[in-house]
Amino acid sequence: KALATKQDTPSGNHSHPLSPEVDVAVLQRSRASIDKLRDQLKLKDREVNAKVTEIENLSDQVDRLMGINKELRKKIRISQGQVRNLIDERADFLTQLQDQQHQLSALRQRLGIAEKENEDLAQSR
Repeated sequence: KALATKQDTPSGNHSHPLSPEVDVAVLQRSRASIDKLRDQLKLKDREVNAKVTEIENLSDQVDRLMGINKELRKKIRISQGQVRNLIDERADFLTQLQDQQHQLSALRQRLGIAEKENEDLAQSR
């Protein structure tokens, strides 16, 4: 391999001058190698651009989802406040209902006493 490399490259002492055919062959191989590297570079460039586009799209998605998440958290806080208010209102209504039931019971008791007194008065006449 080292020998092949020495034969392909001119030596420092120029003891073996290269023929024009060898120069053309070296140039053709170099050009082919450069073209291949250029194609590989273009391919890598396209891959990098595709990845950049993908990253930008994903970043946009993340931003959009973060906005949605923020709105949903806000809605949850509002809903939780409404639930707390409804629980408080329910407790107030239950307290009022209990008070009214006690008042109704007291009124029925008084009505029963009044009816009995009325009967007693009617019988005593």
